[in-house]
Amino acid sequence: MLLDPESAKSFIAGYGAVLLEILRNIKVRTTSNLIGDFAKARGHLKHHPAAIDDALHTLHDRCHPIEPRVGAAIRSIRVDQWVYLRSTTRYAVFIDSAADNAYAVLGLTDPIDANTGGQSVTFEAGIVELDGAYVCDGVVKGPVFLGSGLRRQFNASLAELRRSGRFHKAPRPAATMTRAAAGAHAVKR
Repeated sequence: MLLDPESAKSFIAGYGAVLLEILRNIKVRTTSNLIGDFAKARGHLKHHPAAIDDALHTLHDRCHPIEPRVGAAIRSIRVDQWVYLRSTTRYAVFIDSAADNAYAVLGLTDPIDANTGGQSVTFEAGIVELDGAYVCDGVVKGPVFLGSGLRRQFNASLAELRRSGRFHKAPRPAATMTRAAAGAHAVKR
């Protein structure tokens, strides 16, 4: 339920560089709280998706290019208020905020519940498509645990999403979670 270590390492390096470049481009100073800085940058790109390409171009011009597959993964980011329902032995189950789609998500270097403090939690995070999998960006913002009533509702939603074919275990090779689709809470197919 984790991305392989080499892929995680290259993604983290590229993603961190892009997020810090976004902050530089919008003239926001970094602090000693790196994860908080990453959350600020991600919040900006949520509303200004072109900031990703601007940062990638600036890094390239400064002779610090990002691996193409990592750049493509960053471009596929979908920032949402996710419901992390539970983990299996192979992936964590995420449901989008509208309960329109569910995803089999991998962690970068730690299981998802290590970042959230447990299962049945809602929080803001980014999911990218990397190496044939959906991967959580690891920048978890504002986790809130769900009560038993909400857990039952989301379990029922998950059952319906599975029946209707809207539980996505892996991205289709030619499909990406585009920024336009992200705004519409749908995966482009």
